[in-house]
Amino acid sequence: MRLPCVIAAIRHLNRLETIGETMRSTLNQIATMAPKWLQEIAPPEWYDRYGARIEETKLPQKVQEKEAWIAAVAADGHFLLNSIYESVAQFKLWSSNGVSSASLW
Repeated sequence: MRLPCVIAAIRHLNRLETIGETMRSTLNQIATMAPKWLQEIAPPEWYDRYGARIEETKLPQKVQEKEAWIAAVAADGHFLLNSIYESVAQFKLWSSNGVSSASLW
């Protein structure tokens, strides 16, 4: 493998980790501010997907699996943002640092 290919692979892995870690970190921030609300809206698969730091998990290796994982994280982010929009009681979440990273989605 040539050096540019290695660099491209590392860059891609870094992007996957950044996307997943952004969602995990946001969920952790919300969990400290509104734990009951988060438990009510969080699907069970989020506990598996975001329970551990992303770099400590095994990310998908195949192209189709990577695309499916990215799509799942993006859908999770949109679901979370929509849930916050719909919940007037959780308005304070928008002023937190954890949700200010929403522009990544």
